Amino acid sequence: MLCALAVVVGLAGGAVLAQEASERAPEASDPADEVREAVVLPEPERPEVSDPLDSLYGQLTNPEGNGSVIRALDVLIDLRRPVDGRFLPVLLERSLDANREVALRARLTLLTAEADAVQAFYASEAADASQSVGRRVTAVRLLSDVMNRGSVSLLVDLARGDESARVRAEALRRLQVMLSVFLGDEPDLVAISGWWAEAQGWDDGAWDEVERDWSLAAARRQSVSMQVSMDRLTAAARRNYRLLTGDERASLLVSYLTDPEPILQQLGIDLVLQRLEEREAVSSPMRGALRRMIRSPRPELRERSIAVLLGLDDDEAADLVAGRLSAGNEGDPEVLAAMMRMLARKPRGEAVGVLAGWVGDPALGAQAVEALRASAAQGLVAGDVASAIRDRLLGLQAERRLSVDEMRLFGEVVTEADEAVVHNWLSDDRDSARLQAVRLWQEQPGWSLEPLVALLDDAMVGVAVREVLAGHRDAKRVAEAVLGRNRGDELATEVLRAVSPRLGGGMLLHVDDVLAGWSSGRAVRIEVLSSGLEGRDAQLAGVRVRLGELYIAEGREAEASVCLERLIADGGARGEVYEQGLALGVMAAARSDREEALRGFGEALLAGDEAGLDERRMVLAGLAEQLLGEMLALNEFERATGVERVLMGVLGEARSDAERAVYARLASMMERVSGEAEPEPAQQNEVVEKTASTEAEAEGTGAEVKAEVPRQEVVETEGAEAEAGEGADVSG
Repeated sequence: MLCALAVVVGLAGGAVLAQEASERAPEASDPADEVREAVVLPEPERPEVSDPLDSLYGQLTNPEGNGSVIRALDVLIDLRRPVDGRFLPVLLERSLDANREVALRARLTLLTAEADAVQAFYASEAADASQSVGRRVTAVRLLSDVMNRGSVSLLVDLARGDESARVRAEALRRLQVMLSVFLGDEPDLVAISGWWAEAQGWDDGAWDEVERDWSLAAARRQSVSMQVSMDRLTAAARRNYRLLTGDERASLLVSYLTDPEPILQQLGIDLVLQRLEEREAVSSPMRGALRRMIRSPRPELRERSIAVLLGLDDDEAADLVAGRLSAGNEGDPEVLAAMMRMLARKPRGEAVGVLAGWVGDPALGAQAVEALRASAAQGLVAGDVASAIRDRLLGLQAERRLSVDEMRLFGEVVTEADEAVVHNWLSDDRDSARLQAVRLWQEQPGWSLEPLVALLDDAMVGVAVREVLAGHRDAKRVAEAVLGRNRGDELATEVLRAVSPRLGGGMLLHVDDVLAGWSSGRAVRIEVLSSGLEGRDAQLAGVRVRLGELYIAEGREAEASVCLERLIADGGARGEVYEQGLALGVMAAARSDREEALRGFGEALLAGDEAGLDERRMVLAGLAEQLLGEMLALNEFERATGVERVLMGVLGEARSDAERAVYARLASMMERVSGEAEPEPAQQNEVVEKTASTEAEAEGTGAEVKAEVPRQEVVETEGAEAEAGEGADVSG
């Protein structure tokens, strides 16, 4: 604490001003305020000081300035020098000071003083009736900290006959504490006097034993007092830190971190953490001091320094920790745990071998596993170390159930031969364990898939199973495993839909066949097949045909049209294109706006390049032939005429012999329509007689009229026409 000493010595020249500042404040004021006031005052010219202790002695003997006395006592505490010579009488006097801050600091300095001298002073002050009662009571209290025959004798005398009731009461209270081991709790004065009379006859050996017991009790009380004093020392050092700024503050902090006193090193760590919270820089000297603490003889300092350096993301500290751990130079469990936390954040290859030896340890196994997992993620676990970890975990598996983190570490060293081990985890009652097993399965594509498929409907891991199956590199094996489950539910459909883009056409058709056997709806089958058509395969035309059939069966004309277009573009077989084209054309003809629908269908069918155009034209020609045949069979002559007009308008001139043959058949059919629509006058009269009401309504309207003649009447009309024709031939 030379820095603190320098601060105080530097202020020595301004002692007069500091004293004046302290005189202006009440005696019970906060000493920190007095220090702060003294620091901000302008300094006069400093006289040369030959010895800093002279200045301290002058401040201690200042009869009025409590602020300067407190500062001087803080410096003496920091120096930790044995109290003797001229300082002892002053410090003894100050230990009874009315100012509590002064008295406590003085008593802390006296811990290094000669015990007999301290006892003699307090005994004298306690027995001096000329002193104030408060001072005598304090002396009695302090005298009881140095227990021996002399102090007991004085306390008994004071308790029996001192003129001050407060002194008598305090002496009795101290004797009760001291003698409780002999006389029980709170003995009265009579019992104490009797014990004392008996004890005066003891020999030296008996007194030595009693005084040892008293010394232990006093040491325990002093340890509590020491803690209070240390707390006050820490508070004083913290105040000094707050009074400085910038580089001076940083230098003071480094001095705390490097101070031999552990309590100040702890304070230094606290102040570093405070700087981090306040987003202040932690300088290189501060980091260096923290790194040196990793080798401190005190484990609590090693642990805290490692934790702070971890927060600072210090790479050099990680190197030091790895070296110390691998050398076997650390034995404290708490420090080892801190080291492993450091290596979990900053893995080092030289430490993995030692960490592997801690796997399964009841106290540190979890931290070692975490550090090894981080090391494995950076490729630092391999070869013999990986084998050792695997063997260690398999050994633990034989003894007990592995933790989930141990399972995760096993996943870093797992081999294809470990399928049976991981298979057992799939039935673990811990959800996290089953989930880890599923994830390991994902990393081993050669393992069988049926155990995973069995967990598809697991409430906790089913989602993960579906993700693993959907991402598996062998889509065909996944599909076969799911189909083997023989349950056509939503879970199976979801997986099949996910893998279908990577299935061949033949497998897709097989999947669809199985779905149909499961009585899956057409919508489900459409979903699976349409997902699969994202790929390309020699057999995908068959898939597209199947999909088109399902679209048509569902009445989804738009999707069926797109499917037909893709089928044509992919070079589908002529028969497949023809059949689906006819089916789509029939759907268009069934619409209320059939002529517009057929025109749009025909134009869309013939659009595009020349490739496959002849086949598409034949689809349209065949559609015209099919529709005309159906309509003529129903005597829907007007509809037949409209359909023929639309489709032939789209087709135009015939381009091949096949088309010309169809055109000829269409012309023959249309001749019949013409003959049926415009009969001879005699035949027309006969028909009109049978359907007078219908024809009357139709005359002059120009609208499409459906023949409302019953089927039987149409047959009769056709027979009459035939007879008329035969008669004409004969007459001719």
